[in-house]
Amino acid sequence: MKQSLNDVILHVRRSGRGRPLVLIHGVAGSGAIWRGMLPELEKHFDVIRLDLLGYGYSPKPKIDYTLDVHIGAIHRTINSLELAQRPIIAGLSMGALLAAEYAARYEGETSAVMCLGLPFYKSADDARQSLQASLWARLWLNRPRLARLIAPPVWRAGRNRYIYALASRLQSQDKLFYGGEAAREAMLVLPRAFSSTLHNCLVHYRLNDTLQRCASPILLVHGHRDRWTSLRDIEQLVSHTDRVTVVDIPDAPHNVAVFAPRQVAKIMARYATSLPDNG
Repeated sequence: MKQSLNDVILHVRRSGRGRPLVLIHGVAGSGAIWRGMLPELEKHFDVIRLDLLGYGYSPKPKIDYTLDVHIGAIHRTINSLELAQRPIIAGLSMGALLAAEYAARYEGETSAVMCLGLPFYKSADDARQSLQASLWARLWLNRPRLARLIAPPVWRAGRNRYIYALASRLQSQDKLFYGGEAAREAMLVLPRAFSSTLHNCLVHYRLNDTLQRCASPILLVHGHRDRWTSLRDIEQLVSHTDRVTVVDIPDAPHNVAVFAPRQVAKIMARYATSLPDNG
């Protein structure tokens, strides 16, 4: 029997006080990836951290995880919270794509969009080449049969406390890997969810006109050394849009939320103060 998603709500972690800020993680992760940013964000926002469908502690139906499926689950979850104000929607990496697409579809329901490490690919081949920078993405894209064999047992093993030490040793100078609890939770993902989300929401999704369709103000925070998408490509993407603010983080790689959490959180807070109050 095909599983209905009409009533599925995502796992939510909520803290802080202020304007609602919904945070969407990337293709590898969970709501735990934002932990380093929380001390600063909680001073200014009602912080709402989501686990995407198939990830973290959210439901994990055996389905194809498409863009529409993810956007639908995010929309239902936000509606279930009955927020007094229109939220700011923010995302990291693939989560930034989901945030932008969400705001474009529900333009009257968001007050602003904040995209951290926004991936921009002109074609599927361009995406596949760029995503070689990610170990697991590279494996699923290049050797899917091998990935289906080794990912489930490796991820199951990684859900215990020993991943803390392993993650610390794996963490590169670019800080592309999460450490501690964020690393453990990243391995809670359903392999089917990771694989189909990777293909549907990164490889085969074209950002192109999404930012133009979005009526909300947009903040793009990008690492100067981002290997997924260059800052130059991001600047060219938004060159004809006057509603976008681009902030460059010097020396930062793709994962700006881990590399410079406090700096990025301060940028997000400052940007929010420039926005009009909303009901």
